[in-house]
Formats: sequence, structure tokens, C-alpha cells
Amino acid sequence: MRAEAACKLSFVPREPSKGSHTELEPKAGRRKRSPARAVVALVVLAAAVTFVVQNRQAVTVRLWFATGHVGLLWLVLVCVVLGGVAELAVARAIRVRWRSRRGRSS
Repeated sequence: MRAEAACKLSFVPREPSKGSHTELEPKAGRRKRSPARAVVALVVLAAAVTFVVQNRQAVTVRLWFATGHVGLLWLVLVCVVLGGVAELAVARAIRVRWRSRRGRSS
């Protein structure tokens, strides 16, 4: 929804100058959609579809005393999400430590 709203251009009438008609100009802060963004989006979508199709087989997962069978796709996605959560937690801890040290030195 947000992406759609950012891509639409809305026009506001500009104050007419002498001898001219009212012109329309785009609102400030709005940009036209770049064709490069569309190409990148299509490449990412194609890569995602290829990833899903190629990783449909089931694999055995052994974790400590538990063993289970799960699709490779789901295993990879769970690992990506857990890695992202771990990265955010580490980055936040580093940022908090950096701010606390900066506050003490002032």
C-alpha cells in the first residue's frame, strides 16, 4: 500500500503568471518510478521463484535429541529469519554500548 501511494503523482495548481494559464506541477518530494527499479524487482522475483522451485525436497534435521523432516525451503527461511533477528539484537547491543560510552566521556 505504501509503495503504491509513493508512486502516484498528484498535481497542485501553480499560481498563474501574467498572460499564462494555470499550469500543473508535481508535489515536492514525489519522484517518478525508475525503470531500473522495475528490472531489479523482476530479477529478485525471478530469483525467489527459482529458489522456491529448487528447494522443495525434504531434509532431515537433527537438533540435540530431536530429529525431524522439514522442507529445505522452510529450513533456509527459518535460518534467514533467525539470523536477521540475531543481527538486529547484536547491532542494538553495540549501539546501546556505544551510546553509554559516549555519554560517560562528555
